[in-house]
Amino acid sequence: MRRRTLAALVVLSLSLVAVAGVALTDGGPELREQWMSDTARDTLANHHAVGADGDVVVAPVSVPERDGVPLGECSLVRLDDNGETRWRYTVPEANCTPHALTEPVVADLTGDDSPEVAVVTTEEALVVFDADGAERYRVPMDTYGYGAPTVGDLTGDGDSELVASDIAGGAVVVDGETGDVLWRADLGASTFPTPVVADVDGDGANETLFGTSDGPVLLDADGNVEWRGGGEGGGVASMAVGEADGEANSDAVDIFVGTSGEVTALDGRNGSERWSVTFDGNPRVGAVGNGDDDSDAEVYATLTDGRVVAFDADSSDTEWEATVSTGEAAQHPAPKLGDLDGDGAPELVALTNEGSVSVLDPTSGETLATYERDVPAWVYPTLSDIDGDGDDEILVRYGDGRVAALEYATD
Repeated sequence: MRRRTLAALVVLSLSLVAVAGVALTDGGPELREQWMSDTARDTLANHHAVGADGDVVVAPVSVPERDGVPLGECSLVRLDDNGETRWRYTVPEANCTPHALTEPVVADLTGDDSPEVAVVTTEEALVVFDADGAERYRVPMDTYGYGAPTVGDLTGDGDSELVASDIAGGAVVVDGETGDVLWRADLGASTFPTPVVADVDGDGANETLFGTSDGPVLLDADGNVEWRGGGEGGGVASMAVGEADGEANSDAVDIFVGTSGEVTALDGRNGSERWSVTFDGNPRVGAVGNGDDDSDAEVYATLTDGRVVAFDADSSDTEWEATVSTGEAAQHPAPKLGDLDGDGAPELVALTNEGSVSVLDPTSGETLATYERDVPAWVYPTLSDIDGDGDDEILVRYGDGRVAALEYATD
């Protein structure tokens, strides 16, 4: 086990004035605003990400409450190709809180080549809608959720299952088409990150990986615990999976988690720790992939002092560091990898709590383009090809309820 320590500051910074977004460029690539959604709220607290699949873009829009009274409407909103509201599902006023709706997952649950939308709400339910907004079914939960639901084939029959968890550690798996419950489980601890459906342990069958306040938990296709990892202080705040080395773990994947003060790599076969790097703050792991086209993958994380760090996923060695913010924050949103220019190679997108969006070269950390809006952003971006042009756009969820759709332009 390797441990190294880097310094980071932990002070919350919040911008209070909203201005129009600005693309900053020196004549090279730039981020162009395609649209800004019409979902503004009188708050700066929205912090659940956007869901997207093709042109189906869905945003949870919530409000804070004061003395138990909501200050506005909490809605799940499908956005049109100009950012205007196409339809909305409104959570009852009694359930309208800052956590009224999780990030939605948008995916084909029925096999009809048309996506559905699934979200967990403070109505204590997993709710599934057609792309046109009609409710298909709902499944009771013990309480509200935090991470997005997940879609995957757990039974091996080629059809989709839908996995969801709630903040109290309740997990449920349902038939994606009918909503019939296949099993429920009690994870025994609060769950925050979105679950992962994959062959995590390399046995040829898919499992479900949950991140909890007691560490990651791997359940088999029937809901039985295969392993628990993390040890003391192993609570999972952010999580990503991938293969660090093509040979190190056979067919298993590696798990990379951000916890309080650490980025840790775990072996997917049994949850044992492979390496750990410590910080004076709350790092957020957001992406793992071979960003520089060498023999190993990299893990990308943000730090509370405004740095983005790339680690060698196999050795934990720092490959580069880049500063995207000079402000101090409790945490910056986790970075994400995506092909923004359609050339087959990924770019890295990092947000800051001050509201800026940076596109970084994943091989070096060089800033390629920046967009700024003087409104806080609390959650990672969503990268999806929403206009069918062959490259990903960046969907940014701002604290004031709006969503910005940004295009990375290289011409």
